[in-house]
Amino acid sequence: MNARYGFFLALLLAPLGLACSDDDERDGGTNTPTDSGFVDLGTSDVGPLDQGLDGGGPEDTGLTEDTGFLIPDGGAGGDVGPSDGGNGGPIVAPDHEWTWVPVPGSRCINNSETGFGVNLDAASTKLVIFMNGGNACFNVGSCLVTANVDGYGQAKFDREKAGLNGAAFDRTANENYFRDWSYVYLPYCSGDVFAGTKGTTTLEGSTYTFQGYTNVGLFLERIVPTFPNVTEVMLTGVSAGGFGAFTNYDQVATAFGPNVKVTLIDDSGPPMNASFVPACLQTHFANTWGLNDGPLAACGPACTASADGTFMVPFLEYMLTKYPDRNFGLISSAQDSTIRTFWGYGNNNCSMLSPGFQPPAYTGPRFQMGLIDLRDNVFSAHNNAKLYMPNGTRHVWQNSPTWTINENGVVLQDWIRQAIEDDAAWTHAPVP
Repeated sequence: MNARYGFFLALLLAPLGLACSDDDERDGGTNTPTDSGFVDLGTSDVGPLDQGLDGGGPEDTGLTEDTGFLIPDGGAGGDVGPSDGGNGGPIVAPDHEWTWVPVPGSRCINNSETGFGVNLDAASTKLVIFMNGGNACFNVGSCLVTANVDGYGQAKFDREKAGLNGAAFDRTANENYFRDWSYVYLPYCSGDVFAGTKGTTTLEGSTYTFQGYTNVGLFLERIVPTFPNVTEVMLTGVSAGGFGAFTNYDQVATAFGPNVKVTLIDDSGPPMNASFVPACLQTHFANTWGLNDGPLAACGPACTASADGTFMVPFLEYMLTKYPDRNFGLISSAQDSTIRTFWGYGNNNCSMLSPGFQPPAYTGPRFQMGLIDLRDNVFSAHNNAKLYMPNGTRHVWQNSPTWTINENGVVLQDWIRQAIEDDAAWTHAPVP
């Protein structure tokens, strides 16, 4: 590692001890993080801090950390399993076993092929699509700690799949609402929060491939035919995957068609308006990853031609209006210590973005104001969007069994179930 990159990495990782302790800080309640039983659902989180250990950069040979699940990093990815006959047609796999599905044409950030995992239940008409987290690559510093920059293929999946047996994927827990559903697991290796269409490009002198959104489209060519009788889909993700679920909702809902209800549960990927995520940062994301040709294209000029380059809230408004009969749930700690560090790159007109230094994080109260603004000024105009906002600074929640998480008397799994079942009692937690 050259001196410049080593210096940047030291700056990024120096505060991680504080980030770890902050994540478990509570302001009351019963939301103590609980071991999920997972080995891992990937590596790192969205933003320059990975709250503990390096997010799987090129020289990382130790443990990686994402949402509370530790795994051996294991080196390079990109290996693929046996041929499955191309991108079309249903997946054939044994029930209740994790199976890797390589997808020709898909690409990780290092331009290697990737795919996804499935765990089927042939008797079920319900499906969870889970998108993993793992940082985001948008400047020299953030790219150093983005997950799986060396690719993700069958070899990595085979090392991780034994750990994909907890929380929503726990078929042994009677309390688990999803225990009899089928599961699709999308690993994160595109570096663009599953939203990119840029293809191979140069960023600050290094070459990356950003096509996370394109990958999801290719995955859906296998996923949709595999579940011809599905009636219910929960599209969810954590951190980068939370943003990915948000940006890919329209693509997923369109692929399954109007007769399949797709519920969005975005865990720790909160869109905010330009008062909290400055226009310069939103524009940088859109240009770096090619969002205008991907998730924002269907939204049209409201998202792609705004005078200041903002797209987050306009895209959210577009989806809430287009799908008034579908529910959109956002889970975010009131003062998420990771995402408010991520948003800090927009401070001072993005002056810290190009050098790659870690900027000062947003204050907790400012971040909380952004969530409240979203709830009171965007969600309030729609009956199909609710916020679950626990106190404290913890980042991501679905790494724990959701039936053990209680915010002001509202159990997280019950809140998710209400969204899926169109329960009239579904509301914000806490209630404003």
